[in-house]
Amino acid sequence: MRGERIPDSDHIARHVPWSKLRKDEDDNVLGVLGEAFRRREGEGALSVNWVEYFEGEPGQQRIAAVHCMRGSALNVRPNSKCGYAFGNVGQISDVCRERSGRIRVIHEPEDSNESHAEVRRLPRDNDGLLDLLASDVWSSLLMNEDVP
Repeated sequence: MRGERIPDSDHIARHVPWSKLRKDEDDNVLGVLGEAFRRREGEGALSVNWVEYFEGEPGQQRIAAVHCMRGSALNVRPNSKCGYAFGNVGQISDVCRERSGRIRVIHEPEDSNESHAEVRRLPRDNDGLLDLLASDVWSSLLMNEDVP
């Protein structure tokens, strides 16, 4: 339902372009940069997808979320170099509360993306928080090329 708070036990996913993936000198992906979670100038909330919106086992839900993001406004091709970061809502909320204040993760479906959600009140200019989210909390990464 629109405006519904996503439970702390659930997970959200964020599309991460190639430029915001942490890589070694040989371009092997090591993880996600904190920059992947920075809201753009003028953006009121961080756009994500609610993983448990989809039916099935956790692995099936993650793949369904990726397929949804590929087909929504992102228009990502299956062979595009990018990834998808997954994080637990409760853990993300706890880290944010400890470092900057309370966030809200709200289901905000769109016509082309029924699982769309928003992370509201996430600070835009707290590099330490964004780096911590990337390395410790929102750190489960699925590469686009690994999703059928």
